[in-house]
Amino acid sequence: MNIILCFLIGFSAASIAVAQQSTALEDLVKRERTFAEAAREKTVKKAFLEFLADDAVVFEPGPVNARKFWSDRPESAMLLSWEPVWADISSDGRIGYTTGGWEFRPNGKDDDPVAFGQYITVWEKRSDGDLKAVLDIGISHKKPEKSASGWESPERLKIKKPGRLKVFRPKNGLLKESDYRKLLAADARI
Repeated sequence: MNIILCFLIGFSAASIAVAQQSTALEDLVKRERTFAEAAREKTVKKAFLEFLADDAVVFEPGPVNARKFWSDRPESAMLLSWEPVWADISSDGRIGYTTGGWEFRPNGKDDDPVAFGQYITVWEKRSDGDLKAVLDIGISHKKPEKSASGWESPERLKIKKPGRLKVFRPKNGLLKESDYRKLLAADARI
């Protein structure tokens, strides 16, 4: 009886931890999307100043204080739009990141995009509980042939029936690319 009770308590605690991480991850993605929406609805400058931490860093091309960089920029009608396609967060919900594609329109929403790239934003939960961007990095590339679809909650955070642990032993003790793929979750990125 005690064994069953211990198992149920352990399983319940693990389920709660997974649910909390899932909620924290969804909050992180919501925060990124709210940031992108602010850039569309206000201005890019105002959005960055609202969502950046005081000590945030951007690279222009070397590391600079992001708030100073955006404060010194003139207001502009330009639009930088983006959408997260991947995100993850620490188990305690204190630090996470979002990444995806971006497009630049020099004269605003009605313009065709003229520049494209990828971004990564690192987020940190501050003492007041607010998530702030502490690092924002972007790279440019040519127009992608197809856009990645938006973020969806990863399968690994959904509670599944417990299964039996399988031990993987590669032939000759060496892992090939095909062996790695057998070990990866469906939502893994390489």
